Amino acid sequence: MVNKPIQKARVRFKDCDPMGHLYNTRFIEYMLEAREDLLLSHYQFDLMEYAHTTKCSWVITKHEISYLREAKRNEIIVLDSRLISFDEKRLKVEYQIWNENQTQLKCLLWTDFLHVDLMTKKPCNHSEEVMGKLEEMLEGIGEETMVERVMVL
Repeated sequence: MVNKPIQKARVRFKDCDPMGHLYNTRFIEYMLEAREDLLLSHYQFDLMEYAHTTKCSWVITKHEISYLREAKRNEIIVLDSRLISFDEKRLKVEYQIWNENQTQLKCLLWTDFLHVDLMTKKPCNHSEEVMGKLEEMLEGIGEETMVERVMVL
């Protein structure tokens, strides 16, 4: 598979506090939206279509986040994400936000997801097909904690 494309975004006025810094909650929204776009454009995996056809989806169970530098109004930021682990029912995705030159890490987020049956609202196993797709997407990392990962990056 070809390398993932990087995704760029402009920090919008409406997403910033009075000092012109991106709100902490919007960091998360920017990252989740960028990941959804990446899944569709790079992996041809449509989350809405998947939920519609399988009646299953993923729900967020945990965020672990490190805010390292502010993102400023009108700044171009680079968003990167990767699947760093998974099992029969769970995923862990890493998200990074960098400055435009990718020389300063602004934010690192690890998010845990649980695969659920939308009809019963209970956890369910990934299908063999999804397990295969997840294996293709996996970009394992060596670090086991957020602190270690921040130090490496």
